[in-house]
Amino acid sequence: MAQQRSIKAVSKKVLAALTIAIALQISFSLFSLNRKNNHADIPPPPSDKILTLSALGDKNFAATAIMLWLQSADNNTSKRDAYSALDYDVVQKWLNSYQRLSYKSSYAILMASQIYSMTRDDSKKRSMLEYVYKNFLKHPNRYWKWMIQSAIIAQHRLNDMQLALKYAEAVRKKTTSKTVPAWAKQHEVFIREDLGEYEVAAGVLKLLIDDNIVRDEKERIFLLEKLSDLQQENVEK
Repeated sequence: MAQQRSIKAVSKKVLAALTIAIALQISFSLFSLNRKNNHADIPPPPSDKILTLSALGDKNFAATAIMLWLQSADNNTSKRDAYSALDYDVVQKWLNSYQRLSYKSSYAILMASQIYSMTRDDSKKRSMLEYVYKNFLKHPNRYWKWMIQSAIIAQHRLNDMQLALKYAEAVRKKTTSKTVPAWAKQHEVFIREDLGEYEVAAGVLKLLIDDNIVRDEKERIFLLEKLSDLQQENVEK
């Protein structure tokens, strides 16, 4: 028979994280008793101070508990479209709490762009994409991946080319780190091409080529050929 461990042997930080998660789940359950029309009444997050104190001063554990609880919230709603049942204004407040407690983590932005954007409710989808955009403007070199993801969602799921262009253009103009790959900055070019803006697309691509952001010779040749194609399309349109 396996030997049972005393609860005293469990790390205090682990117990704190579990305590927060359980407390938040109880809170959610109480709010859910009053939900109407199958909408999940997510309560607003406690203050950062209360969350941190509950985790014995460890902000990272408090942040982890927040995300564990938030990801379980959709279990209390219809499986047909769980995210549409959530109040996205409140969801964003929880994501903000997570970001303040775990400043260096990008997980909240990942959740916004890849999970909560999956809702069938287009207005909520737009709301979450704008949440990503606002955060991107604060830290463009950190969140550029999720901004490109948002541009793709805007183009292919919302069929909103202008919104996709707004996001892609922001990546080109706002990012400054050399760690941001050339393809991310080039995304704007292909959206403008799809919009028939050949002259502008060619101008943007020429700027990128002249800035020497592409180091690979084969990729550089490809971009020069692409530039020539865009210029030709502009003449023929």
